[in-house]
Amino acid sequence: MEPLIAYYFPTENASRESQRERAALFPPSFYLHLWWARRPLAASRATIAALAVDVNGPPSRSFVAEFLNAVRLTPNLPRPAYNYAVNRDWVFRHSRAGDSVLLDLFSGGGSIAFEALRMGFKKVVAVEYNPVAYIILKATLEYPLRYGKKLVEDVRRWAEWLAGNVRRELEQFYPPHPKGRPTSYVWVRVYTCPEGVRMPSLANPILSRNRKIALKLEGFDSKGDPVLRIVSVSDVNKAKEQYSTIHRKRLKCPRSILDSKELQRQYREAMKKWEEEGLYGHHPAVLAAVKLEDGTYVEPTPEIIEAYRRAEEHLRNHWGELVAEDLIPIEAIPEGVKTREVLLRGMDRFYKLFNARQLLLHAAMVKYIREAYSEMLREGYDREYARAVTTYLAIGHGRLLDYNSAITIWDPYGRGSIGHTFSRHTYQFGDDFGEGDIVPGKSRNDLLSWAFFGRVGVVRALERIVSLLEGSNSGIEVVLGDASDAATYAGVDRVDYVVADPPYYDNVQYGELSDFFYVWLKRSIGDLYPEAFTWDVTPKDGEIVVNRAQGKDGAWFEERLTDALSIVRELGAKRLAVMYAHRSSEGLYAMFKAILEAGWKPVGVWGVASEQPKSQHIVGKAAARTMLIIGAVPREKGSRCFFDARFQHKLRSAVEEAVRNVLRLGLGPVDAFMAGVGAAFKLAGGCWPLLTPDGRPVSVKSIIDEASSLASDVIANEVLKAEVDKVTMMYFLARIVHGEPEYDDLRRLGYATGYSHEEFIARFTRGSRASGGRKVYSIRSLNEISLPIKPDSLVEALAVAVRRFLASGVDSAVEALREAGYGLSASVCRLVEVLLEDSSGDEKKALQGIYEVCIRGKPYGRGASSAPGQRSLLDYMRNDR
Repeated sequence: MEPLIAYYFPTENASRESQRERAALFPPSFYLHLWWARRPLAASRATIAALAVDVNGPPSRSFVAEFLNAVRLTPNLPRPAYNYAVNRDWVFRHSRAGDSVLLDLFSGGGSIAFEALRMGFKKVVAVEYNPVAYIILKATLEYPLRYGKKLVEDVRRWAEWLAGNVRRELEQFYPPHPKGRPTSYVWVRVYTCPEGVRMPSLANPILSRNRKIALKLEGFDSKGDPVLRIVSVSDVNKAKEQYSTIHRKRLKCPRSILDSKELQRQYREAMKKWEEEGLYGHHPAVLAAVKLEDGTYVEPTPEIIEAYRRAEEHLRNHWGELVAEDLIPIEAIPEGVKTREVLLRGMDRFYKLFNARQLLLHAAMVKYIREAYSEMLREGYDREYARAVTTYLAIGHGRLLDYNSAITIWDPYGRGSIGHTFSRHTYQFGDDFGEGDIVPGKSRNDLLSWAFFGRVGVVRALERIVSLLEGSNSGIEVVLGDASDAATYAGVDRVDYVVADPPYYDNVQYGELSDFFYVWLKRSIGDLYPEAFTWDVTPKDGEIVVNRAQGKDGAWFEERLTDALSIVRELGAKRLAVMYAHRSSEGLYAMFKAILEAGWKPVGVWGVASEQPKSQHIVGKAAARTMLIIGAVPREKGSRCFFDARFQHKLRSAVEEAVRNVLRLGLGPVDAFMAGVGAAFKLAGGCWPLLTPDGRPVSVKSIIDEASSLASDVIANEVLKAEVDKVTMMYFLARIVHGEPEYDDLRRLGYATGYSHEEFIARFTRGSRASGGRKVYSIRSLNEISLPIKPDSLVEALAVAVRRFLASGVDSAVEALREAGYGLSASVCRLVEVLLEDSSGDEKKALQGIYEVCIRGKPYGRGASSAPGQRSLLDYMRNDR
């Protein structure tokens, strides 16, 4: 018998449901506690089922229909698919899942293990290196399965107890406003100008886009402090431009400019000075606005400002006591890839990431979480059960931490709200930050109520998790250890299936980010989990990520990933599935090579469009919406192929077919590129090692380079539907397919198009910059390209047209295209359409004007002359950006 994944995978269905579950309210396992790069439940379910189900050759249509119905991936479900239980009886009839062990190799947030439990595997083993993720897995998988509904009620009771005690201790620092109960506070950072005034850094002065409310600097008081007013505006975009005081990281003082280095220096010096003076929790920022529970915004009253001042004084007076009781994290923030922004500003210890009142709140949470555990024991709770209940109190505290630090952001979209600390997968530093109130009003919109009892609170999340796991008789084992160390599996009797969602090279630095939560969890529940909290900060030596700040390069990553995949094969696993979404060149090389070097043979390579295109950690980066799903079995010895003319013909056919299939599904060029590369990997890996006709080994890198060239060619022809010159082709591929390409990407594109990548870098990029430890190149927009005396390519002619539009209007732009010999041809209008979707500002304005002329002239596409059923470029591109 063979795995279904060798012949079929529900790409379209799993993609649709993965995006549905992320477009609506996230699954409860997602909002229980933050974890980075969680896989969608629908994609995880599809992958597990396709790996486990047995077939004898290609499945019939009726079998596929049965499969989709059994795993609840059929169209037109009223709610996202994860809400519906798998038909375990059908799965058991067509697989050995009911008598098998599934290993989730890099368990993280637990999506794979969660769906495996719901599918009914005899046992699920979740391995995780990170202690914070280990705690999240206990709370997501082990405790709900073991204790069920009783656990929900006890967590609710003790969360009420915890919130009540914290409020009684701290409510004096959260007074009401005459117009209503505050829910949030907006702080704006300030810097000292040479003129002696303190200038607020209003990068985005909009408080609420829906309500059209903004902050406006009216001047300065006698002490030089800013006078900020809350104003109603008619046009939020114009107000943002008019009231902003900072542009491109440069602060406008009354008669001077402060650059980013000066702003960093001032913040760093302020943090140092105030620490020396014992003003712990103080930040160079002013309380600018208060949001009330009815959604209105008001200026802070003297009583509200005084309450915060008293909180500062209280913290200062009790600092030694709080530190002695180990309620404040005084650990240094390690230097790393993701911590640079805060370290540059003197925020070098974890307590410095919070203001004074936030520190008092978090210290009180730690104190009462400890007391809650002791109180449970006094009431006669079993120690293990008390540990479980207490864990959810600490999990709820984690939600508070994420939304109540001095490195949150104020998000003006909608009615305005606090944007969480890690919305960009880094220790971000913005020009403002939000703080939550903890005293409930009539609607209980305070931060404490939201974190524990709200629609996405811990109690509701636990209740839904218990409901979704109902009926599962699976066993679960959560293992804290290094996946690439054989000793981690000492207690694991057997492994039948392995599903791995490995770290994405250098994309997410889990250890660095989770330190933020670790230092607080260590204080609240560290004694309950001695195996997880023996370090000052999270262990990172064995974390399988590329982190050059820690001396871990691509070769190290590849070696450790290979070790992990080799160990599970040696443990007896017969089938492997790997889920991989990051599209960096080095990451793909390493992942593909690790699978092959570990002795696995790919039998199916598929894709799931899993991400929302506007996710903040995706936009403008080398991330794809398509996640590769690779099914593999142990490779038999003695297999090999030759990289001859016959193989190259197969390679071209496989890549072209994969690219066209993805575009036919309505996905975009980035997804098509990934599919083409994946198809090449499957073909080559099916008979690895691959040799040249004279017996020399062919590297994985060579295969990916060839596949990249083939895929790029097909994408350009399929999307542009017209012959274009090599310069335009390379610009299109670099900007639209790669976004911010690495040097190696540009080298391959130069090879594919016949245009010098070095010349392209000089003429069409803004130069290189560091991104996640890698060097990437930002592509110039059309209005940034240096204009030639006479355009030699379509992209240069279009750049001239954009400049002409901005200077003299659309007629001048069209005339420029005619002068260059292009006019409004089909190739011009198609390129305008695709670049329009990727543009902004002046470039977008110009392209929109030219495109409107294209539509009126109906040279192609959406006009009456379109071929029947032909899709426009916007249809191709819409989901990519």
